[in-house]
Parts: sequence; structure tokens; C-alpha cells
Amino acid sequence: MTIARILCATSLLLAALPAQGKPSPFRFVPANSIAVVRMAAPAAWQQQFQTAQITKWFQSDSLAPLVGMLSQGVDQGMAAVRESGKFDADLLEKLLHDYKGEIVLSLQLDVAGLVEAMQQGEDPPMSMTLALMPDGAFDLAALAKAAEKAIDEDAPPTRDLTVGDHKLRGMLDGGGDGMTVPQIIDGALVVFGGDGLEEKLPKLLADEGRWQGDAAPHALSVEMKFGAAVSTFAKFVDDMGAAPISVATVFEKAGFSALEDLSFTIDADGKHVVGAMNIGFGAGNRGIFDAFMGGSTPPKSLRYVPPTSDSFSISAFKLGVLYDVVASVWGELGDEVPMTFADVEKAFADATKVRLKEDLIAHLGDEIVALQDMQAMAAGAAAADEDDPLAGMQGMCLAITLRDGKAFGESLETALRSRGMHAGRKTEEYEGTKVHRLAVGGLFEIEYATTDDLLLVGLGKDDSTKRALRSLLDGRKSPGDGSVPAGIKDAVAAMPAGWSGIQVTRMSTYMSAMLTAMQAGMDRAGEMPEEATMVFGALTKAAGDLGRLGLDALIATTYATPKGFVSRFRW
Repeated sequence: MTIARILCATSLLLAALPAQGKPSPFRFVPANSIAVVRMAAPAAWQQQFQTAQITKWFQSDSLAPLVGMLSQGVDQGMAAVRESGKFDADLLEKLLHDYKGEIVLSLQLDVAGLVEAMQQGEDPPMSMTLALMPDGAFDLAALAKAAEKAIDEDAPPTRDLTVGDHKLRGMLDGGGDGMTVPQIIDGALVVFGGDGLEEKLPKLLADEGRWQGDAAPHALSVEMKFGAAVSTFAKFVDDMGAAPISVATVFEKAGFSALEDLSFTIDADGKHVVGAMNIGFGAGNRGIFDAFMGGSTPPKSLRYVPPTSDSFSISAFKLGVLYDVVASVWGELGDEVPMTFADVEKAFADATKVRLKEDLIAHLGDEIVALQDMQAMAAGAAAADEDDPLAGMQGMCLAITLRDGKAFGESLETALRSRGMHAGRKTEEYEGTKVHRLAVGGLFEIEYATTDDLLLVGLGKDDSTKRALRSLLDGRKSPGDGSVPAGIKDAVAAMPAGWSGIQVTRMSTYMSAMLTAMQAGMDRAGEMPEEATMVFGALTKAAGDLGRLGLDALIATTYATPKGFVSRFRW
């Protein structure tokens, strides 16, 4: 049946049955759930992403062997179902190809019973609901009957359950743990599972007390609420006296107690795949998380990024905030640490002749730039030089903004000289700036330079690292207007305004580098299986197709909001 006919049939059915309505996707999701996953059915994914370039990528000749292998596995599984005769294989195929509804999975954790379960050394009390929501076309009732028939033949249910007006069949053990047989309720195919399920079913089936989540449909969405569980766990550890410190206090000072929820979505937007991740906070101290929260305008250091850069990131980085959080948490550790934090600071000052906070950290700014030559990274991954732990980071340079570059540079020089680290370093001048090469601990080399407003650190000894550092110095000498590089301007313009951080990744080279590193690791472990060789070969060729299909640039922007932190991507 064509998509047009399915849509037409769906519209006519919905029009003919207005009184029934469409149940909320959260109809079977209790408010006390800790995780909710909503996913469009495979056929709906295919429809939503039919114009996306990633679909063309999966249909490319490069991935044909891999896709063929996966398709063969599905066909073999379907043939096994058909041969067994235990389940209607034609109905299962229709489920995969015709059903366009939503699949909703939720998990519940009995937070009140969590402490008792921990005390008894038992698994935490949990339950789950799984619902296939009606799409107005696919016969979910037939699917439920087929599933019930297969269950009756294999493992007959052990108990009939009556919950209000609903009669269910349960596959439960003596303690009431297990799951129910798939059943149609309010038009949806529903399965419930968990421990002590019979007692929990009234709340799982209730009309009230439902989850209040993102009402908008997505190809995939995940929502988690874990604030209560984190607080309960910390309180349990303190009440049990299992730790020599107050875990609840440490969590509060570090910012973990402020964590409330997390959500993630993926959607199609024309030719692109888009998504968002949201970390939400409740009331209280955000601790270390404040160190990575920016404002509502593009970062100032964007003007230093070379216009030809295709892989870089800029984000908020407030080392002073991290320092204060560490000092605060350290103060709670008491006898569990060998010295007080004040003693640590004094020891550092005695050893380096500078104060860590006042003479170094206080002069740092609030932004960090990471510039990456992806070709160099791929070469480093291929070389797998075990003598150089930074080989996989070739071509990377970090730049931290400075409030007072002169004061910071003088303090850094004093610290290095006090430890004799200046003796073996090599120095050259580039465009009026001294660039130093320094061996650290005899393990690896770095390059560094300080200017009036930047601390630059190049990782590794490769020439690409040198180029990356010097390209940032060039950008500082002749800064741009603060706009993004020309090659990604259109992509970034499609992102919502108000971002304060950005990351751009050249996916073809990044994917090649990761594959090369993985393959090198497997080669060292022994000969690769034939199938693994085929998979690596197909993926390596497919990486080269990304640029041709306009999929080479993955753009991510970050936002600070009153409620938390948001990251959005567009590919």
C-alpha cells in the first residue's frame, strides 16, 4: 500500500470515529516515572527521514554490504518465525512496514522503597510500562491476539488480574513479579511489568497522576527525572553511616543535588537530522555545572578562529568556579585527605613561588577554544605511537582567554623557573610572540604561548599541532568580525539564536580517525574476523561519502537558560 493510501485510510478512520479520540502518549506513564522513551515506529521513521541526506548515505553503494548483511539477518529471523508457526509472520511484517504509531516505554522506581532495598541488599523496586499507541490504521488488536496465542503455546499465564474495569492476564511468579500479556486498553497495545506487579497495576493503569512531559512528537525522545533518586541515595548513605563523610553535603556543594532532569530528542528537518539535549536544574547550588554555563551571545573568542577551520569548539570554561567548588568539597573530607586545602595551597606556593588562585587562576577568562586538525588526528590514530600518549590528539590546540595576560605570563614563568622546567625548553618567536616547547614529565611534549588575552597550549609534537597554535596567533593578530567561518555560516544560521558555545566537527575525517584507531587496536589484539574486516571496509568507504552528500559538518550550539543547559545539533 502506498503512503498516500495509508494516509487517506487513516484520515477516513479518524473522521469516522471522532468520539473515541486519540489517547495521550502518556496515558500509561505514571507521574513517578524516572525515564520515558518515546519513539516513532520504524515505518514512521522512514517516512520522516525520507528527504534527509543521512537516508541517502545509508542507501549508498559504500554501505550496501553492511545494509545487506543486516537485511539478511532480519529476513532470516522472519523466516524462522514463519517456519515455527508460533506467530503470524505476515502480521509481524506489517508491524515493521505499515505501523506508524508511537512506541512509549516508561520505567518507575519506588524511591521510598529504594532505601529499604539497599539496606536488605536487594534490587530496587521497579516497574515498567510498554505501549504501542494507535495510529488509526494498523490493527493492534490482531497483534495482541497473535502475541497472546504465542504466549499460551509457550508459557501459559499463571494468574488472571482484575483492576477496576480491566481484566488482564499475568505471567507472575509466587512473589507477584513478572509481566502481563499484551492487551488492548483505550486503543493501545499495552504490557506492564515489574516486581509486586499486582499491587502496582492500579497506579499504572490509573487515568490521573500521569507524566507531564514534552507533548510534541519526536522521532525519538528520552526524558529522565532523577532528582529525588539522587537525594534519596545520598541520604541513605549518610543514614547508614557507610561513608566517613556526609555524602549529601558533598553532593550539595558539588552541584549534584541540583540536578533534576535530562531530556534528549532526535528529529528530521528537511535534509538534516537535528536534535537537542537539555539538562535541567532545581533550586540550589549548581556547583561545578556553573563553570560551563555561558551567557546568551556568541563567544568573543570566535573572532580568533581561522576562517578555514572546519573542526573546532568554543565553550564557557570558568576554572575559578571549579577551583572554589573543589576547595569547598575538600573542606568536607576532613581526615580522609592528608592535608587541608589551605595546606595544599601553601605547598604549591612554596614549591612554585606563586599562589595558585590569586596569581594564576584569577587571571584566566571565561572561554576555552579547542582547534583540531582532523586529518592530523586521523594520522595520529593510524600511527598509534605508544611512546606518545598525545598521538591521538595531533593537531589540537587549546586557547583559554585571559583577563590579564601580562600578570598570568609572569606568574607562569616564575612557577616554571622555580621548578627548573625552563632549562630544557626550546623557544622561538612567531609574529612577535614567544612560543615555547616543553617536555612534561618525560612523557609528552607541549607547546605554549601567552599573549595579552590568550593562553595557548598545543598538544603533542606533530607539525600539525604547531600549525594549529600559530593559526590561532594569526587569528589574534588579524581577528575577524566574530562571525562563524564562511563554510558553515548557513548551517549555523539555522540554529536558534542565543547560543554561547559552538562545536563544529568534520565528520568524514572524524569517522575515519575513529575507525583507524579501532582497527589498529583490533590488529594488535590479533587477526580480525572476516565479518569485522568487511564492516570496517564498508564504513571507511562510507566516511568518504559524507562530504559528497553534504553531511561533513556536524554543528552543535549550546545555550544557558534559567532552568539549565541546552545543547542542539544539526547534521
